[in-house]
Amino acid sequence: MFCDQCRFSDSLNQPSKVFLSSDNEVLVGELCDRFRDWKEPWQFEQDYLEIQSQTFLSVLDFLVADSPTAIADHALEEVLLVHLEQDAPFSPRALKKARSLLWWKRVLSSRELLEVLQQKRLCIHFHPIIEAKTHQIFGYECLCRGLLEDGALIPPARLFEQARTSGLLFELDRSAREAALRTAKEKIAGKHIFINFLPTAIYNPNHCLRSTVRWVEELGLDPQKIVFEVVETEQVKNVGHLCRVLNHYREQGFKIALDDVGSGYSSLLQLLALRPDFMKIDREIIAGIDHTPAKQSVMGALHQIAGDNGITVLAEGVETRAEQQYLEAQGIPLLQGFLFGKPSPDPAPKIEVT
Repeated sequence: MFCDQCRFSDSLNQPSKVFLSSDNEVLVGELCDRFRDWKEPWQFEQDYLEIQSQTFLSVLDFLVADSPTAIADHALEEVLLVHLEQDAPFSPRALKKARSLLWWKRVLSSRELLEVLQQKRLCIHFHPIIEAKTHQIFGYECLCRGLLEDGALIPPARLFEQARTSGLLFELDRSAREAALRTAKEKIAGKHIFINFLPTAIYNPNHCLRSTVRWVEELGLDPQKIVFEVVETEQVKNVGHLCRVLNHYREQGFKIALDDVGSGYSSLLQLLALRPDFMKIDREIIAGIDHTPAKQSVMGALHQIAGDNGITVLAEGVETRAEQQYLEAQGIPLLQGFLFGKPSPDPAPKIEVT
C-alpha cells in the first residue's frame, strides 16, 4: 500500500470530490461565477464549494486555464483546495491535504514529469564500476532518465527540478528505485547495483521503503549486492532521521554508499555518523590527482579514514589513464568514470582496461 505522497500522479486521474474555500468573499464569488460553465455537479455550501468530477486533473485544468474569468496568481494563493476520492467521506484528517490553488498551478506546470510518471516512462542507464586490481566489473550505478513520447531523453536534473517545484519528489524517487531494480534484474543480474536515493524524499522509512523491500523479494535479488547511494547529503538538516533511514536499509541486508565525498560540504563527522559501506570520492578531488599534491594529500587522508572504519573507497570521475594509474598505485579498490565507459541503457558485459 502506498501513501498519498507516492501515488500522487495516479490520484490526478481518479474520480474526485474537490473542496474549495477562501476567507475572501469576493474571491469565493468569482469562483462561483467560474463554475457556472462547469458541466459536472457542483454546489456552494455557506463558505466552500464542492465539485464532482470524473478526474481531479480536469478540475485543476478548469481552474487555472487562461480565460476572461481567470483568477490572478496572487489571488490563487488565497484559495485552499482539498481533493478526495469520489466515495471518500470528508473528515478533519482531509484538511491535512489542503494546498493553495497557486501550489496546484505549479504542479500543472510540471506536466512533462506528470506524464512520465503516469505512463511509466522512466528508463535506466548503467555506468560501470570496476575493480582496480582485476579490471573486472564490480557493479553498475543505475542512473534514471525520463523519456518523452518521441523517445528523446529528459535529463535527470530537469526531472528532479520539476519534482521539487511540484511536490512530486516522493513519487519520482520511489518510481526511480522501482525502475532501477526491475531493469537491473533484467540486464545485470549478479552484479552489484548502486541506486541513488534522496534522503529528503523519505519521511517514514518503515512506510516509505516497504515497497522497495517487496520489489527486491519479488525479483529474487540479493540484498547484499544492492547499494543505496545517498545523494545531496548537504541538504539533510536532520542527520538523525537520515541515520534511521539508513539503519532500516541495513536491517534488510542492503549496503550504503555516501556520494560526492570531498565535494562542497561533506563533513568527516557526518561521514562517520552515517557509517557507509562505500565512500565515493568526488571528481573534484580525482581530476588531475596524478599531478596535484594537495589532492593527493586529501585522498590519502580519506583513504586512511575509510580503512580505519571498514569503508570501501570508490573513486568516481576517473577520465585519464594517469588518474587511473595513480589511484591503482595507492590501493584504491574501486574506480568509476568515463575512462571505462559512459552510462548506457545496454550495460557492457566487460571493460577493456590497459
